[in-house]
Amino acid sequence: MGALREDAKYIYTRAIEAVLPDEAVRRALDGADFPGRVILVAAGKAAWRMASAAVSAATPLVVFSAALPWRMP
Repeated sequence: MGALREDAKYIYTRAIEAVLPDEAVRRALDGADFPGRVILVAAGKAAWRMASAAVSAATPLVVFSAALPWRMP
């Protein structure tokens, strides 16, 4: 039963990692070619993580970056 539990934990962990917002942005921008300067604006609950990943992917080109987290009242 221990092997089944370990397999389930492995699958669960990999599934969660695959849908993390920053990982999704890294995959989307992997190998992207930006023709010029990049101005980055992110909004929403995952804004900071997604913007951070985007800046990492395009650091030399980013001239401005803003992440605006959204909070529900």
